[in-house]
Amino acid sequence: MLERTIRQIIGEQQLLKLHGEDSVVDAAQAMVERRVGAALVSDGGETYGIVTDHDIVERVVALGMSPAETLLLHIMTPNPLTIGLDDTALNALFAMRDNNTRHLVVKRDQEVVGIVSVRDLMRSLVGQILNDHNIGDDLWKELRT
Repeated sequence: MLERTIRQIIGEQQLLKLHGEDSVVDAAQAMVERRVGAALVSDGGETYGIVTDHDIVERVVALGMSPAETLLLHIMTPNPLTIGLDDTALNALFAMRDNNTRHLVVKRDQEVVGIVSVRDLMRSLVGQILNDHNIGDDLWKELRT
């Protein structure tokens, strides 16, 4: 289960890329629309940061800052941690634990190709457990009630 590669877990992603001059409101709206918990902050083709839903809560809302007036450049995490497509879920979990983060930027060579989150890893793990035990959607719903 934990030997699955990041490539297998994230599949093909359509990355959400925002600019450092975008507001936190812009980011939050885009993240809700795309149903993602993180966005890359880039300038043209160069990725230089990541902003997450947790960053918005902790670095803006909890401090009473205005999301409409706060720029991503001021709250993003610069130079985010990265992981390779062929690294394993276990590698990702250790990196997240050791660095107290919930998201890793995924690279193929030097190109950013995705983001893997704790949620992605858990979804993959649960899916694999259900598959290994031949628990289909109907049985899963029955077990949860």
